[in-house]
Amino acid sequence: MKVICIVLISCFGIACNAKTHENILIGRVKNYPAKKIYLMDAYLHDVKDSAYVKNGNFKFSIPVDKKYSSELSLSITKTYDYQKVLVFKNDILSVNKKLYGGTSFILDDDTVKITGDYNNLNHFLSIKAGNENKLIMRYQLNEFGYIQGLNADQRQQKIKEIKDVIQNNPHSSFLLSKLYLNKEKYSKTEIAALVSLFDNDLRKTIMGNKFQIYLDNRLDAGQKFFDLKLKDDKNNVRLVLDDKKLNMLIFWASWCGPCRMEIPQIKRLNTLYKNKGLNVVSISIDENQMEWYKALKQEQMKWDQFLVDKADIEVIEARYNFSSIPTTIFINGAGKEVYRISGYADNQFAAYKNVIDKLISDSE
Repeated sequence: MKVICIVLISCFGIACNAKTHENILIGRVKNYPAKKIYLMDAYLHDVKDSAYVKNGNFKFSIPVDKKYSSELSLSITKTYDYQKVLVFKNDILSVNKKLYGGTSFILDDDTVKITGDYNNLNHFLSIKAGNENKLIMRYQLNEFGYIQGLNADQRQQKIKEIKDVIQNNPHSSFLLSKLYLNKEKYSKTEIAALVSLFDNDLRKTIMGNKFQIYLDNRLDAGQKFFDLKLKDDKNNVRLVLDDKKLNMLIFWASWCGPCRMEIPQIKRLNTLYKNKGLNVVSISIDENQMEWYKALKQEQMKWDQFLVDKADIEVIEARYNFSSIPTTIFINGAGKEVYRISGYADNQFAAYKNVIDKLISDSE
């Protein structure tokens, strides 16, 4: 089983009330079990706001100083606990007596209303909101934009379906954000064509700008990587690639558990191949340099270590086309990608060894 760390984004484009410059969230929940309720980012779980609850009633009036925000959840406790997050009935998928529920929503209408009885079966509540929330419900079990594992005909049919959905919902920041999460599964031409279908104003938001940075920096298939200059663990800026060897670039971070779990396997590979034409390079996307240094001291990795400047992380992710770590990319002496492996697995050493043996043999 593969394990990865997703590079999370919290700037999903969400529309606000243009007239009042605030979003209103009203709740009437019988038997609510606490005196306060907490509004959280649905993915990062940081608290955005809180409100007192009286007789099951609560209200959030959220000023909006920018046009777009993020998917949200409501929690009984200030510290995230998935058992303490309010669950809303999925009215689109809940048919034929089969119930589905979700925990995230978007403030996409003048007023979002949450009602029901907390003591109901599964604690399911009702949510009344706008079109973005209908899209959340529609794609709860079938992630929008996901096209991995399809043959050529299925892939083209799926892309056509995705195109039709975007054309019917060109203002949807939810769809744009989900497409962003799956962007590396498309060719550069495919993803650029899909992004162009969204509304112009939406493409000027934070998420839209992230997509533009990605498209500006992503390489076309088969295009040569420009040699990268990064700061190493001695604080020297130098070239990363060796044009006389097979380069094994490992993108990781100190906070990424699967990345740290993979290191013993990389140590074995480095020992086995360092004198046989393999150049192992670890490239960290840590934003905290001291945490990176701490991890280097703990792990004692005897190969080149580099750190991406915080301001350049998005560009590097776009250039090398990844949004999860660990991601390992093999680049030949001509500067072209020849293979990649994403995620961590306990038995990955054998897979790496087979790939490296073949690539080194092919280059001789």
